[in-house]
Amino acid sequence: MPRILVIEDEEGIRANLLSLLRIEGFEVQGAPNGQEGLDMVPSFHPDLVLCDVMMPVLDGHGVLQSLRSDPATLSLPFIFLTARADRTDLRKGMTLGADDYLTKPFSRQEVLDAVHSRIDRAESIAKLASRNDWPEIERAFAELRDSTPLALLCIKVDRLTDFAAGLGPATTDVLLLRFFERIKTHRPGEIRAFKIPAETFVILIPAESREAAQCDGAALLEIIREPFVLETGTLVLSASIGAAHFPDHFDSLEAGLGLARTAMALAGDSGGDAVRMHEDRGQPTPRQRLDLDCALHVAVDRKELSLHFQPQVSLRDGRVTGVEALIRWKHSTEGPVSPGIFIPLAEENGAIHAIGEWVLREATLQLQKWQNAGLTDISMGVNVSARQLRSPGFVATVERILSDANISPGQMDLELTESSFLSDFSGGLALLDRLRDLGVSLSIDDFGTGYSGLDYLRKLPFNRLKIDRSFVSGIPQEMEKVAIVRSLLGMAQELGLKT
Repeated sequence: MPRILVIEDEEGIRANLLSLLRIEGFEVQGAPNGQEGLDMVPSFHPDLVLCDVMMPVLDGHGVLQSLRSDPATLSLPFIFLTARADRTDLRKGMTLGADDYLTKPFSRQEVLDAVHSRIDRAESIAKLASRNDWPEIERAFAELRDSTPLALLCIKVDRLTDFAAGLGPATTDVLLLRFFERIKTHRPGEIRAFKIPAETFVILIPAESREAAQCDGAALLEIIREPFVLETGTLVLSASIGAAHFPDHFDSLEAGLGLARTAMALAGDSGGDAVRMHEDRGQPTPRQRLDLDCALHVAVDRKELSLHFQPQVSLRDGRVTGVEALIRWKHSTEGPVSPGIFIPLAEENGAIHAIGEWVLREATLQLQKWQNAGLTDISMGVNVSARQLRSPGFVATVERILSDANISPGQMDLELTESSFLSDFSGGLALLDRLRDLGVSLSIDDFGTGYSGLDYLRKLPFNRLKIDRSFVSGIPQEMEKVAIVRSLLGMAQELGLKT
């Protein structure tokens, strides 16, 4: 039986509310002022608080502020009772974390609607927070597998930790509940939606082919991108979605979930807001992925990594103007491992810091050797990951490595993707400015696949723009790509960027 605490200094209103709620089956207690009400909370453990705003001893705002500062009552549903409908007063209450307002005089039905709404929502949130639908997923898969091909999708909200820090636990719980309710609106009657630990959502849905599974993922992304209207404001989310197809990719639920979660992690590592389909060729199984995870941490010490150097040639005169360092990994037992597999994995498990520093040092030493041999007019391009860029001391590490090899900073070209600095634009800009002040050259890699526009590029201290190969392949036969490349080249020229 839900428990409701009524804090109201007008005795008649308090008595009426207590009587009404008792008749409806609630367990209730009342207090004549805010301080007495707060004193009752630890022993009564209410599921909902109805509280007047203007009261002696301690007003309603003071009560709410005290409740929201205590981890034990941080998410306790709270409804204000007020005779005032002043917008400033309402805004103050909502800012402190109120869930709703009832303006006096209120009807019996208005009270019951507000109470049931808040208690139902709190129960739904509590169930979702602790929910692990694994048994239900097993039953659904067993039921569907013999009748239809299926898509299994794993979904995770991008940057959820950042949102939670700003919203607070109570509003974050509401957001996740709304998110879960929204994804269930895709193909109603066919979709089976579940939640498993680590704030991951799982979808089972009929899909005739891999392409159909990919389309379902894309449709879910569109649904997720629609704004979420919360009491604290409007929020736009994105998500990372991993997908696998039954029976093409897996024959057991455990295997399919492992493949989809791996694909989801890869989508997140690439910047999120994307659907990643499990790929048959080259993609490790969950067990292989675990083995690679462990091996990556010792790959540098075991001397399993190497650099290959790709020349950069001027189309005007055919002269080699620079090289790009490309990392390769030859595993002691598995043989060569694709960078498309081990680089995202290294970002995920933190090995990217040691690997990235090794690449910088080895590339700089190779440039030193070429310079000593008389090749003094070429630059060295090195890819820098988002996590590596934001690691403490990265700028100092670059400066130290260049100094140790006696290499001019201008001959080092650090290549970054758009997503590495746009997720935190102001912080990314500060880092880029420090690198530019050091004297190194900065390039945007794979340009056109991210989010940068002309306004962003004007503010960023880049020297060079590298157009993504997807736009260049097919030229000059594909006229649409020709037009896109011309447009990008014009943008680069306008901003004084090399290409």
